[in-house]
Amino acid sequence: MTRWKPTVGCVSTSAPPGSVVIGPVTFRMRLIGPGVDSLSAQAIAVGLKEIGFSDHAPLVSHDDPRITMNMAQLPVYLKMIEDVRRNNESELKIKIGLEADFIPGFEKLTKAILAGYEYDYIIGSVHFIDRWGFDDPAERESWDQKDV
Repeated sequence: MTRWKPTVGCVSTSAPPGSVVIGPVTFRMRLIGPGVDSLSAQAIAVGLKEIGFSDHAPLVSHDDPRITMNMAQLPVYLKMIEDVRRNNESELKIKIGLEADFIPGFEKLTKAILAGYEYDYIIGSVHFIDRWGFDDPAERESWDQKDV
């Protein structure tokens, strides 16, 4: 059984010239990049004054550890970033965000998750039609059987 580990990915795909994109935090089964401490240190080293970390909120319709944390892991995610925020507050402003999927029929649970912490920002997303993760590479072959 693969154990969950909080890890961080680094992306810089559509940033304007001269800017640096660091993040997002992503909970995955494998290490895909440096940790929150390392990314914060790099942000300071390149002269950034503010960065934000975000990850997918726990899914409200079902668990899928391949793509997001579960409810028990949400406090771990928050504490991890809060600790780094506290340790770097004189040099770097760190914002904490969350990406929340819109899944019809689960609006109240999504609202409760978002209301449970004072996030600096929320990213809204749609990754599922019913429980079909239409943008999941593992689901590519499913497109042939769907009427979309």
